[in-house]
Amino acid sequence: PMDVPIGLGDCIDVEQTVLATLVDMREGIAGEVVQDLRRNLTDKVFASIIFRDAQFVEAASHGRTLFAYNPSAKGALCYGELVREVIDGGSKAG
Repeated sequence: PMDVPIGLGDCIDVEQTVLATLVDMREGIAGEVVQDLRRNLTDKVFASIIFRDAQFVEAASHGRTLFAYNPSAKGALCYGELVREVIDGGSKAG
């Protein structure tokens, strides 16, 4: 098992949970893939989705994290939601 800070392992089994990333809902297949994940893996899929955000690349090109570059960017907000979900014990979509 992965080394997890004390207490975090009690929140949610992050090693056995799927996270949809780089999702662009403008691409028709993206919504279908997320629905298929939730239908087939039910309680093993985070409710949080990390949407594609060009600011990830912009931040990296400036040698900064997205949180330092633009904490209100869509991608940063998505990861913030994921953190809340993990801390709250994983209110996963079913």
